[in-house]
Amino acid sequence: VDPSQLKYCIWPSDKTIYASKSYGVTLSVLISRKNKSDYEGYLAMKKDSTLLAERLYTDALQENKQNEEVYINLIQIKLGLKKYQDVIQLARQWQTVNPENDMAYVYEGIASAYGGNFESALNQLLRAIQINPDNYQAYSILAQLYNQKGDKQNAQYYYNKSEEVKQKLQGQ
Repeated sequence: VDPSQLKYCIWPSDKTIYASKSYGVTLSVLISRKNKSDYEGYLAMKKDSTLLAERLYTDALQENKQNEEVYINLIQIKLGLKKYQDVIQLARQWQTVNPENDMAYVYEGIASAYGGNFESALNQLLRAIQINPDNYQAYSILAQLYNQKGDKQNAQYYYNKSEEVKQKLQGQ
């Protein structure tokens, strides 16, 4: 379990109907669900049924706003559909659920960049790095953004930083 999920009380989920504990520490949970829209969304996504997956994941998020896996998959679908404002809205909703999930900020940065808002993209990606200095993807995207803006110095800096972090992670 990600420590930030414990810190922000999103694990165990508020949909928990049974928790297995040892010495007062929750080890596993059984979560109540009214439907299988998250699982069905996953299956639809695997079959490239994008619009069906989008609808199912949207339903799943209405059922359980704490399901971070649904945020990830729904955001990826909406990025593919070029629904950048939807991605920004979802990323911000995810940030309220778990303010320490760096990927929520990366996705908001990506959507902001595609939407033409360079400054917002920079801010979100820098926030992701502040949360997780080992997020090489954020560095890489920053390098691409600076390169597109013609700022070769910053582009090179963030590219090098991305490679440095990747090598560090591979060595672990």
